[in-house]
Amino acid sequence: MRFITAYGLPGYGPDASDDNYGVHETWPDVAWRLGEMLRESADSKGDSAQMHADAGDYETAWNTRKHADEMYNLAANLNNTRAHAPLYEGNPQLWAETVERIVSESFPYDVNDSIRIYAWKSDDFGVDGENDPI
Repeated sequence: MRFITAYGLPGYGPDASDDNYGVHETWPDVAWRLGEMLRESADSKGDSAQMHADAGDYETAWNTRKHADEMYNLAANLNNTRAHAPLYEGNPQLWAETVERIVSESFPYDVNDSIRIYAWKSDDFGVDGENDPI
């Protein structure tokens, strides 16, 4: 099974003209990429929160900061170092199932009104006519 990660527009899905998709072979690979996407988005949200605070719009700053923290928390939940916790030690399948559950419950994920992070399974996506990765 292949797993795809991408940014896209809410209500429209990932941009088909954009070849900036992540193609992954395992749930831990998906966790790594989604965590990276979430941390990048949270960093940007944190900067936006600071700009709102500097402008005196404290309510928007607070709400923006809370959303950034939510993204950091979700990224932490997908951190593959959790696979070494006693619960998962010696049982990589349980960690993969945990990642699958988190992804199915949390994605697509709205970064803001115009950006959404998508993750889905597809054996056909990202292959050419000879089934080689493109």
